[in-house]
Amino acid sequence: MAANTRRIMVSIPPDLEQGLDSLKREKFYNKPYSEVFRYVFALGLKAAEEKTKKECREAS
Repeated sequence: MAANTRRIMVSIPPDLEQGLDSLKREKFYNKPYSEVFRYVFALGLKAAEEKTKKECREAS
């Protein structure tokens, strides 16, 4: 991992933990949880950006 990364602490409820555990078993079985979190965060950011762009187009 690059030296310019930042560590954060995230608290997650049990229902999200179960989903993350399932994702780790299915797709990231041989990788650390940090990879799972980066993947999920990236997907969430992409979805949020797309939603924002859509809302901006609809507003104009």
